[in-house]
Amino acid sequence: MLDIENEGKYIYCIIASEFSREFDISGIGERGDTVYSICTNGIAAVVSNAPLKKYKTSRENLMTHEKVIEEVIKQLKKIIMQLSVSCLIYVLIK
Repeated sequence: MLDIENEGKYIYCIIASEFSREFDISGIGERGDTVYSICTNGIAAVVSNAPLKKYKTSRENLMTHEKVIEEVIKQLKKIIMQLSVSCLIYVLIK
């Protein structure tokens, strides 16, 4: 059963998009949550549902995060901003 009070969104990156979409890859954690975008005013966050907790900077989590970013870039050819597992933010240039 899903614990709504402890449920949040894991954010992978920010993209330019006029509409929401789903990506063909599972998100971080072991639940297989769908990765999708939440869109407003031409910009969207690429997210998956995830339990509210501190995620370890483990090889598995880093690889999952990177694979999601690779899938987004493969489909869209660019992203505006990537959020890393360790919460560092950097801008990707076209």
